[in-house]
Amino acid sequence: MNYVLKRPKSIPMAVLLLLILPVSLKFNFVGTFLETFILGSVIMLILFGRNGYRQLFQKMKAPWWLPFYVGVMLFLVEGCLIKILTVALGDPELFHHGIGHDVKAIPNVWLRALDAFIFLFSAVNEELLMIPILLVLFILLKRKKWGWYVASFMSGVIFALLHFTVYSMHPAVITLLVVNRMFLNENFKWCQSIRGPMITHFLIDGTGLFFIFS
Repeated sequence: MNYVLKRPKSIPMAVLLLLILPVSLKFNFVGTFLETFILGSVIMLILFGRNGYRQLFQKMKAPWWLPFYVGVMLFLVEGCLIKILTVALGDPELFHHGIGHDVKAIPNVWLRALDAFIFLFSAVNEELLMIPILLVLFILLKRKKWGWYVASFMSGVIFALLHFTVYSMHPAVITLLVVNRMFLNENFKWCQSIRGPMITHFLIDGTGLFFIFS
């Protein structure tokens, strides 16, 4: 991937912004659905410039069906892991998603639909935050083949820890979220566009929301 880190000296500023995010998520200063969008856009623009930001959204270089295929595979892998870990650990509520169940509890159907849309919008926006983190780590690791997987794993850990407001931070949950993130990162590499993981993320969270409601 030919992304150019235009302002490497601004990495400490990007790290500082990232450290502010957990506080913002905890107290919901501007709304979860906007936080990842704003912060991800700012970090991407600061480090990669406008051309890099536009490059993120370029046309996919993979077949149109690939994000859907990855979504199905990820859903099956997640489903199997959740079943195995739930039985093994004896805790049926271990993978309880706070926001999803909160949305289901809303009595008004229109407000429920609005909150479901906001939830899915914020989930898709997570890609706008995580992909720049992945790219920076990959570039700092000299774009080595092994560096991609190290960067993917590290971004997965960050991704998992940023879900502290909606998931239990049990090691099993963190492991599952890291696996989830690494699937999405591979999707980005194959598609060469953020559109791929955004589509997959939307499908996964949308399907999860459907099962919560059903």
